[in-house]
Amino acid sequence: MEKMVKAFYISSTQPHAGKTALCIGLLLKFKKEGMKVGYIKPIGEVRHSENEIDKDVITIAKILELEPQKIYSPVLIHLDMYWEEIELQTPENVLNTIKEAYQTIAADADVVIIEGSQALHFLHSFNLDDVSLAKELDATIILVDTPKDDSVLDDFLLNTHFIQQHDARFAGVILNNTSRDMIERATSLYKKKLEDSGINVLGIIAANPSLLNPTVGEILETLEGDLLEPGKEGAMDRLVESFVVGAMSLASALQYIRQAPPNSAIITGGDRADIALVALEQDFSVLIFSGTIAPGVQILAKAKEKGVPVILSRKDTFGTTHLIEKTTPGIQFKEQEYCLKMVEDYVNWQQLLE
Repeated sequence: MEKMVKAFYISSTQPHAGKTALCIGLLLKFKKEGMKVGYIKPIGEVRHSENEIDKDVITIAKILELEPQKIYSPVLIHLDMYWEEIELQTPENVLNTIKEAYQTIAADADVVIIEGSQALHFLHSFNLDDVSLAKELDATIILVDTPKDDSVLDDFLLNTHFIQQHDARFAGVILNNTSRDMIERATSLYKKKLEDSGINVLGIIAANPSLLNPTVGEILETLEGDLLEPGKEGAMDRLVESFVVGAMSLASALQYIRQAPPNSAIITGGDRADIALVALEQDFSVLIFSGTIAPGVQILAKAKEKGVPVILSRKDTFGTTHLIEKTTPGIQFKEQEYCLKMVEDYVNWQQLLE
């Protein structure tokens, strides 16, 4: 008798909806329940890879105590300009590569979690979108989105209709990273409207700052800057929850710096030793100098003494802050317990196994 494998395709209505954290939580929960689990991210991002393996895949392989292999990340493309890449490989070959990798992983698993691309419709022009791949892999789709406003209902309804029109299996939706301001509206209005439309709500997950904010190391990577001082042990893994720009007079900067929360990044010019020294007296995550003007020896010595990382950005102050705002936090190895807890606390995972 052929082994029955449950496969769940974690898709989203838009990028950065928290798919990776959800995948980790489900994998850990199913493993905790005694099942053999498998994971695959069929299509990853070239620029978000290391040794031809998507970085999210590397993290998840480490969490599952597996050796990161190409099989878990079979196809890598540039997600913003991919037309020539896929035409060169041909969609048929891309699909076959994905199917072969999946079959190998599924052969030794009770449950396989498949992480989708940027959004449900992505690569629809090549029939390599999440819905098409879910059907090819005989997987059930779980749709994820972050409720920032009422348009989340439109997004869920539109994408659900797309799934249904293509006769793909669909388990339901999860409202992820739901802020404190939105949680009541999500649990009352959104849940009711979705269920009245015949859409199963599998969970409403409260936002966790640890999963939403980037680390100092991730900001360094985004800025492609120079690390002038690494800080104390573990400083590069510290979260950055806000930032303060010190480009004004010292008196004005003092007011902002003293009011800033501890896990902040301070951005200033290399010629502003006065602001930098004041910032280093506070408990901040990182000190960033913009405009390629390196700070003096006195500043670096003080930063080393305080254990604060110092980054030199090649952008001006505006460009530096813009890049920091665009930094997308990845899942860190140490955050796996958060991921497990959010599934146990907020997701009806039992229903998926029925």
